[in-house]
Amino acid sequence: MKIINLLLYLMLNLGAGVVNAQEPASSIKVAVGEWPPYVSQHLPYGGLIPHLVQRALKEQGIHVDFEYMPWEQAYKKTLAGEYDATVGWIETEERKKEMHFSQAISHASIVLFHRTESLVSWESLTELAELRVGTVPGYSYGALFDGALKNDVFERLSFESDVDALKGLIKGEIDLFPADHHVGQYLLDELPSESSRQIKFDEHELMNTSLHMLVPLELASDENLSGRSILNKFNQGLQALGRNGQYQEIISNLGLVNSLSRLQFLTEDNAPLNYNTDEGPSGLSVAVVTEILKQLGADEETRKITIYPWARAYSELTKQDNAVVFAMTKTEERAPKFNWVGPIYRSNLILLARKNELKQGTTIDELSEYKICAVGSDVGAQVLESLGHPKNNTYLVSFPRNCALMLSRKRVDLWAFNRDTANWHLTQNGLAPSDFEEVLQLKESSRYIALNKKIGPEIVHALQGKLEYLKLTGELDKIINEELLKANIK
Repeated sequence: MKIINLLLYLMLNLGAGVVNAQEPASSIKVAVGEWPPYVSQHLPYGGLIPHLVQRALKEQGIHVDFEYMPWEQAYKKTLAGEYDATVGWIETEERKKEMHFSQAISHASIVLFHRTESLVSWESLTELAELRVGTVPGYSYGALFDGALKNDVFERLSFESDVDALKGLIKGEIDLFPADHHVGQYLLDELPSESSRQIKFDEHELMNTSLHMLVPLELASDENLSGRSILNKFNQGLQALGRNGQYQEIISNLGLVNSLSRLQFLTEDNAPLNYNTDEGPSGLSVAVVTEILKQLGADEETRKITIYPWARAYSELTKQDNAVVFAMTKTEERAPKFNWVGPIYRSNLILLARKNELKQGTTIDELSEYKICAVGSDVGAQVLESLGHPKNNTYLVSFPRNCALMLSRKRVDLWAFNRDTANWHLTQNGLAPSDFEEVLQLKESSRYIALNKKIGPEIVHALQGKLEYLKLTGELDKIINEELLKANIK
């Protein structure tokens, strides 16, 4: 009987151990404010600091939920135990009386922003006496400047945010605004150029200091994760990021990741290169572009792709300075209009006819009396125009499937399109590719990523560099073959 009871005890306890091992990771709530590019709900990963915090605690099996509010509230609510931690804080003597501080997450350089026409030069803060200074509640600007504010060295005006303070500086409501160099520059870049040109910063630093995670000295978050335990796990995770290279990668890619988030990635419904599914955009070029962005550290929101009719996508590319369109054939006419990344994939432009209706090897001049279908603004339409095919015999449509159906129904004689994509559209419309044949190759072509001319070279070079990496490692061929098999092309 004792043996049976012992076996039951072991089974129950071992079973409980298995259940516990499968329980989800612990979760904590972190209070933060807006302080881009360090912290912002509008930036990839929530900004630099939340990105590092998420990665570090993920190393320790802890999930993080961030909630945004004014910074002063973030501090007070964390101190009151409503949140487990708050991040992005400078160490001060007063805060050390109430909070545990983590290891340094990043560093901040606090400088004075002022209007361009103002001459600001100082060795002692008393030299700036009687100037009007803008501040944000809950912020520390370092012991020296905080002391000067406390002693009323300056006339002080409070603003709800850094953005409001900078706008107050532009309007002349204040003379100086202390802010982190990167924060101030980021916010100025978001303003119209005529406004941002009115502001500059003094290179004389008020302070260069570290930024930390804070947890209350007294309160615990729950039975398993006390404030001290959270900090210990965070510090261990941060050290792990340093050892495995992720910390350096995140810091180094900060500017690029934020720049990529401003772009709009567009394509057309043109399988197998790119097409819509119930799960969203798919296809060969979609897979390649998504992998490039993923390799560059772009977040999921940045990697979202929009499918438009080709004419609209092309129009957006010419008009919107953040537009990126793929996969586009690079022609002599298009080449100077855009920046280019590629080639991604080679697919020749052909003329397709119903089988045995036209002899192969026919020249374009011999086809002037024939009706040819092409997608408007597509390379097929542009090549036909450049070759002088009569406009009255050129039929432009919005979608490739229209050409496939028009050709099958004998409404046109030929279709100008890319070889692989033409076969796919025939199949998708219930037509047999064997009932059609290529009669003329119009152009040897490759597909590229096209970027609006105003998109800077650092982004172009980063995208091209990562594409070359995919080529050299064999990943590009792997992606292409997988997508062609998925589309039943190979």
